[in-house]
Amino acid sequence: MATSIDSTALDHTSNVSDSCHFMPCKIHFDGEAKISDFFCSSFKHEDGSLTGKFRGRPLNGKELNVPEGYTGVVLTEPHKRSTEEEDRLLIPSHTFDKFTYWNLDKEPSPDDLIERALQWVDLSAVLHRPLSTEQSQDSQEMSGQGVVGRARTTKQKGPYRSWGIFAIHCATNVPQSQ
Repeated sequence: MATSIDSTALDHTSNVSDSCHFMPCKIHFDGEAKISDFFCSSFKHEDGSLTGKFRGRPLNGKELNVPEGYTGVVLTEPHKRSTEEEDRLLIPSHTFDKFTYWNLDKEPSPDDLIERALQWVDLSAVLHRPLSTEQSQDSQEMSGQGVVGRARTTKQKGPYRSWGIFAIHCATNVPQSQ
């Protein structure tokens, strides 16, 4: 089974940044719904946090921007598959550059999965950035001083627990240009 996205349709989409929401629920329904009957508009507080209600349940939210250089895309599937083996075709219907994500009975925090996923974009850019000759030489000198060994034994907390090790390890394996 292959999944394809019709990228030619991306030029014909409209931006829905003001109404794009990431909700903490599963809805077993495909089709039109009168959202205003179930979702109470958000209220913005002085600290920038948002509150709202979905089907009477309290929500706490936060507005996030899509990382620079990226575009959020809402995909639709015009043809439902009849079997699991059938290929899927997804078509872009809307784009967005910011969205609101909601938690159920919990304040948004940097530990939320969506925030951690967006942090990966910045981390990935750092890991895949080419090193200059000077940076490569500096990292080799640090490796000779045992920095890599010390980095492996640190007890860091948070989503980047092993990031320092990987970044230093990659930097020491870059061949020097002659």
